[in-house]
Amino acid sequence: MSEWFLDSNIQAELSNEWFDKPEIVAELQLNTTDTKPKKYERLEEAKRLYPYLQDKDFDYVENLTDDKKKGYLEFWEPGDEGPPDGSVKRPEGIALDRMGIEVRNPETRPIDILGDYASHEGIYSDPKLKDIYDRYIATLTDKQLRIKYEGEKKNYGEDRPFKQWAERSGKPGMFRGYTFDQFSEEEINEAYTDEQKNILDEAKKYLGVKKLNYKGKDVTEKIKINRSNQIKNYFTEQGYSKEAVSGILGNIAVESADTFDSTIKQRKGGKAIGIYQMEPPMRKAYEGWLEKNNLEDSGISQSKYIHALIQGTDNSHPEDGGPYLGKGKSETIRKLLSNAKTPEEAAIAFQDYIEKPGTPHTDKRIKKANEYYESD
Repeated sequence: MSEWFLDSNIQAELSNEWFDKPEIVAELQLNTTDTKPKKYERLEEAKRLYPYLQDKDFDYVENLTDDKKKGYLEFWEPGDEGPPDGSVKRPEGIALDRMGIEVRNPETRPIDILGDYASHEGIYSDPKLKDIYDRYIATLTDKQLRIKYEGEKKNYGEDRPFKQWAERSGKPGMFRGYTFDQFSEEEINEAYTDEQKNILDEAKKYLGVKKLNYKGKDVTEKIKINRSNQIKNYFTEQGYSKEAVSGILGNIAVESADTFDSTIKQRKGGKAIGIYQMEPPMRKAYEGWLEKNNLEDSGISQSKYIHALIQGTDNSHPEDGGPYLGKGKSETIRKLLSNAKTPEEAAIAFQDYIEKPGTPHTDKRIKKANEYYESD
């Protein structure tokens, strides 16, 4: 429905009495404007994909630009008119007394809209999300934040004091980075502990987060491929043959339910974790090795540990201080992988000496190993 308004020149000539009588001025030729809210496909898609947003009341506008310095989107609090210097002004379409989201980058995804609302409003107004956020923030260290802060200063010209940046941008940004798929796999591996990922996974589940790109396409398979490529490249760089690398990847595919997710846990209450599904004895040795080498847990760190086991250089066994596998076994698996003529031989060797599964599913490991071998 259109609401009428008066052209400023005509308005000046009309008395207040006439101005309050639309039936009178309707006979005049006046300019009118359509005040129906503009529909934005990106917002509609965000609400379709993420029902959590459907009953949320906020204004929304898009002011798209190719200027990367403008960022992807901005959350406007009620009453915020922008910085005192006037460098950024509150956009038209977001009422001063309401909260709102302004999208600036054409590649902003629906999930980014969800992330902006959740990290600026949901963590305060939604008790469930607030609980998850508070538990996550309690685990976040200044060291983690400062790494991100230095990157922001170097790459994006951040000039606010650390504490101010941390409260307004750093902590919400770290919450969004993992939860809403805004960080690369490498950044995630460097920025979050296993405990933090597990907490943020609760937020993902609660909010119905999906792995989608800005066009709404499911990119779960792409993420898996990126993870597997990282592992493949790592072992290749260490000098492993194509057959050996394929055998290792085939085992990981089976152990991780074909996700290559470094945080995946064993089903049915089991205690194994990660892409190699390390059981507690090995996991304890691995955690000691992580601490000794000043590394955070990730798919690459887990693979570095496996490489150290194969080479007999890990020195991480919690009881005897020696290599977890023992020098004899390390030498055996090293030679088996080195001499493997087929992915099948490598897959079986890795299964028998590293994974030692209760239920082997050897046929699946071989099948996956051959798939990786043939995919190059």
